[in-house]
Amino acid sequence: MLIALFLCIGFMLAVLYIDLMFDVTAVPYRHTKTTLPKEVLGPITHYYGRITQNPYVLMFVMLTTAICLVMQIVNDLVPRWAGYSSLFVMGLAMVAGTVKVIPTAERLASGKDPEDRQTRLVHSMFPWHVLLLLCILVLAAIQFSTTGRSTP
Repeated sequence: MLIALFLCIGFMLAVLYIDLMFDVTAVPYRHTKTTLPKEVLGPITHYYGRITQNPYVLMFVMLTTAICLVMQIVNDLVPRWAGYSSLFVMGLAMVAGTVKVIPTAERLASGKDPEDRQTRLVHSMFPWHVLLLLCILVLAAIQFSTTGRSTP
């Protein structure tokens, strides 16, 4: 179960890395009133078009992570603080991803909005991606800190 948990964490970190790389290309234009240039906006919308074709893979990984965390608590495999903290952080990431990030990515992928609206959507994703990164890193830190230790 621990292997599955760390594989899921690694997968989520890899997806967030790619998301943040696209966010970084838009950062220089963040405080300007202009729309993103086509050479910046085009790859971002194309990427979200690809990744949102099957968002169920990411949702499956997030659900698998949550199930592993619940099983840790039920089977008393980690200290209570670690189990519940991990579950809380993962729940926060799941809610943020499901409520804000995935719908915004799908809207960007649709290409229905004018470029100025797409630019605002791209800029709105950056803080959410940072929040998700922090959640997953905290989850990994908690899990690493309790790996191999018996419960008190």
